[in-house]
Amino acid sequence: MMLSVHSIHEAGQSVGMELSEKQCEQLVTFGRLLIQWNKVYNLTRLASEQDVLKLHILDSLAFVAAINGRHLPRVLDVGSGGGLPAIPLAVVRPETQVVMVDSVQKKTVFLQQVIMKTGLKNACVLHSRVEDLPNACFNAVTCRAFATLSKIVFLTRRFLVADGEWLLMKGKNPRDEIRDLEPDVLVKEDRKLVVPGTDLDRCLIVLGVN
Repeated sequence: MMLSVHSIHEAGQSVGMELSEKQCEQLVTFGRLLIQWNKVYNLTRLASEQDVLKLHILDSLAFVAAINGRHLPRVLDVGSGGGLPAIPLAVVRPETQVVMVDSVQKKTVFLQQVIMKTGLKNACVLHSRVEDLPNACFNAVTCRAFATLSKIVFLTRRFLVADGEWLLMKGKNPRDEIRDLEPDVLVKEDRKLVVPGTDLDRCLIVLGVN
């Protein structure tokens, strides 16, 4: 299946979301930029149109659908890489300010281009290591394949507001990583993410502080 407004709209519907034409156009632009830039900058190893649609955009939309209903004025996405799930999150939730962080300059330059070309007003990107960021307050921390759960918590705990959450995408269920969490870290959700039309092994881990 090729990247198009129609295919993106169908992808959204498959996870229970009704995307506007503008949102579909923004995600098509993002997907095409990811394919184009990947030829030079190696942002992802899977970059055909079908891969980008199903393994990246639909994958992220399934995550965004799973966290729907939460009040998220400000989200910090760490290790943002190719913009997944941060860009789809920013597209689907224009009321949420999404701050992306990556230590690799070519990736932050790519993300700046995506923000400019899609016209996203609620997203920005910082070229920095997470450890070097100044203190700031966020309602949630998100990431996909960035680090172990305990490392993510250690690096980002200082950014969360009192009732903030870590909303994390993982591959296979990270049972060993869950066991390694500090005693005051609460596992609020641990469930499989269904990505329609794929056999992807994905799960959503939601953490909070006791």
